[in-house]
Amino acid sequence: MTSSQPEQDPKALQAIYTQALTLRDLIWKDANFNVPSTMHQYEALKAKLTAIDKFAKGHLPIITYSNYDLIGSRSSARLAVSQMCAYIDAKFVEHTKEPDIQSVAGPVVNFLLMLPEYGLTIRWGVAAAMLSSLEVITNKKLAKLNLDNSGEFDKRLNRLNTALKERGIEIPVLLLSGLYKVRSKVVHEGKEPTSEEMATIFDILTSLHEKTK
Repeated sequence: MTSSQPEQDPKALQAIYTQALTLRDLIWKDANFNVPSTMHQYEALKAKLTAIDKFAKGHLPIITYSNYDLIGSRSSARLAVSQMCAYIDAKFVEHTKEPDIQSVAGPVVNFLLMLPEYGLTIRWGVAAAMLSSLEVITNKKLAKLNLDNSGEFDKRLNRLNTALKERGIEIPVLLLSGLYKVRSKVVHEGKEPTSEEMATIFDILTSLHEKTK
């Protein structure tokens, strides 16, 4: 595990990462896992991570819990813990080489087959992947422009949009407003996006990709 910030403790990060992965695997395998217990563990890991990396807070969602909506609560918990693992992996884990297709295909298929057990669809999985990609792209574009990448996702995307406007590059405002709604729906509520919402996500991705090369 490596870090661009030398003052960070690799052993502490490794411990957080290992615990987060263990928690993620557990709650994806157990259909009836205890949400309050998961929330407690997640918040503890989140506190440790943000103590090391102050920028992590804006990337880690809050688990929404309701005793009257356990399916939604479990979906929220799975997404939050998975997001934490993805954040640590993307920022701190050094990957020496690209994985071969065969090593990736199996987990992807298993993931897609797992979704229906939790009331999720392949469309939801694709949307969640695109939204995660959009967040990564936003962070990379901010870094390329030497801009602050702290804060919640909508603030970071607005910051990027403002910077792009100053450079004569504009992303349609209607697309951005629609994106915030669908992101909350997919990522935080675990609901399937409509065809129009899928188009909004893809249009934003395409716009960022094509206009900021």
